[in-house]
Amino acid sequence: MKIQIHTFSGFALVLFAGILLGGGCSKDDLNKMVSDAKEQAGSLKDSASKAIDKTKETAAAVVDKDGSGKIRLDQDTSFSASLIRIVPPDDSRPAILQIKSDRDGQEKFPSFLVQGEAPTNSLSDISFKPIRCRIFVQKQKDGPVWSNLESDPIMVNVEKQNDKYLVTFEGRLIESVNQSQTVTSGKLESVEF
Repeated sequence: MKIQIHTFSGFALVLFAGILLGGGCSKDDLNKMVSDAKEQAGSLKDSASKAIDKTKETAAAVVDKDGSGKIRLDQDTSFSASLIRIVPPDDSRPAILQIKSDRDGQEKFPSFLVQGEAPTNSLSDISFKPIRCRIFVQKQKDGPVWSNLESDPIMVNVEKQNDKYLVTFEGRLIESVNQSQTVTSGKLESVEF
């Protein structure tokens, strides 16, 4: 049985080669077929490239639903989320601006928390009003915490940009283990939660 398959395959190959070489396919015809095949391959490559780009855009949009940011400590530290809200006032305290890197109950590292008394109860009214804040940053679980003293608040600027809030700040943070001070800056693209 195997001999017959090989014989048939060999016969088909010889027949196909004979048709191409002697049965009406000129060199120009062969060159045109090769050219057409290259053109189709290029078209497929372009389509695949566009599909990959579209997938990257979709993935970026999914990742960006929680915002992102960077805070400079002893080196730049990136955060995969930056969530912003106003905690409404109650009888014992004013409204609080809160910006953090994780959703409630979903602690992950590196992590940050920015908090300060809000001049308004609405995020939409907060743009361009610097807010005195405390900032806490921790790179890893059980690692040192960088923070500013309550007596040395950091001015945080919030600017609404489309569906995000651009948060920027500069100031001094103190590392909790060796008490070293570092000049910090931050740029967060925060989404409301």
